[in-house]
Formats: sequence, C-alpha cells, structure tokens
Amino acid sequence: MLLPEFPNICAWPLYSAAPYAPPEIVEIEKKPILGMNDGEAETITTSHVERHNSTIRTLMKRFTRLTLGYSKKREALEAACAVFLAYYNFVWRTRKPNSGKLRLPAAMAAGIIDELWDFKRMYDEVTEHTYGD
Repeated sequence: MLLPEFPNICAWPLYSAAPYAPPEIVEIEKKPILGMNDGEAETITTSHVERHNSTIRTLMKRFTRLTLGYSKKREALEAACAVFLAYYNFVWRTRKPNSGKLRLPAAMAAGIIDELWDFKRMYDEVTEHTYGD
C-alpha cells in the first residue's frame, strides 16, 4: 500500500500552480500488506490503478471534470458504473499494442468465465441473478 504525504491541505491553494492542480507530494511510505514480504514491498506502484482510473475517466464522461454528463441521483451513478464495469470486465476485448490482435476479456483471463460474452449474455446473467428464483 502506498501512503502519500501531502503538505498542509488547509493551505492547498498556495501550493498549486493552477486551480485544478493536485497538491505536491512530500513523501511516500510503502507498506507491505496481505502476506507480502519486505522485498515485494519495493515493487509497489500505482501505475495499474492510475491507468484503470484514467480509462474510467476517459470512457465514462460522468467522471470527466466540468462536464454535463453528471448524474442527478446517486442510484443512477451507481447503476451506470455497474454496467460499465461489468461490460469492461466481461465483454470488452482490448488489442495487443504491437500486433493488434484481440485480447481476452479481463474476467476470462482471470478464469472467472470460460467463454466469450456479448452484451446480451451479460444482461441475461445479471437479470437471472437479480430477478431469478
């Protein structure tokens, strides 16, 4: 787990170069969790999480700053996020950088599902588990 340390947040606007700039990070402490040994603690990085957050902000306009694509109700935001993340993990196939070949969906690569899904299959699975007997 990365624990960033920021300067005094109360004086945050004084440290920023622009109104939307984040505060400067003073120090980062790395703490191993969930059975990691000390050697593995040095490999902790936020790059995968930041890439995932960037993908979500790019593809879901609800999370883009200064946009009109916001949700008036929390339930609508939660539903939109659930549909997007289910589609992203169970249906969406990204391309390999150099070859352009399609990769497996994340859920299939992780062994959660064993065949390719489309949106209809995802919808059917959700409604079966939600409304099924």
